Amino acid sequence: MTRRLLTFTGADRPGLIAAIARVLANLGADIEDVSMTRLSGNFALMLLARGGDPEKLECELRRISEELGLRCHIDEAVEESNRQEPNMFVSAVGPNRVGIVATIAEVLARHGVNIVEMTTQLIEKTEVPIYLVRLEGRADCDLIAVEQELVAAGQSVGVEVRVEQIESEEL
Repeated sequence: MTRRLLTFTGADRPGLIAAIARVLANLGADIEDVSMTRLSGNFALMLLARGGDPEKLECELRRISEELGLRCHIDEAVEESNRQEPNMFVSAVGPNRVGIVATIAEVLARHGVNIVEMTTQLIEKTEVPIYLVRLEGRADCDLIAVEQELVAAGQSVGVEVRVEQIESEEL
């Protein structure tokens, strides 16, 4: 069965996930994985679904998206060849400014670190808005070298960066 990567974006309100999930269930598509977030009042949903008639799914997903005022994008999903478990946690905090995410991501890319999950948050309730970055990554390299470069890069954009190793859950 074909897996599809579905993305939906638009203004957030109650019932969006329920409506999308019902369409998928009614058409026999199994939801395998979901990531949803709210970004400053905006709804962003990504999900992997398997099964269902491709033409009917596309038609119904386009219909429900239009009804809900959402934008929908449908792609065939790649089959995961090797699941990457994160082995490092990175956090950065400091005054908000342009380039924080780019700087951190560039250092990780140079070291071949795959970002497995990432969240950021702007806290504007303080006198100086504070930016928080949290991410989990998979590093098959020297974590000390990555940490040293991340700390220096963080200083260049005015944030404090911490790196911690995530212990494996293998028995």
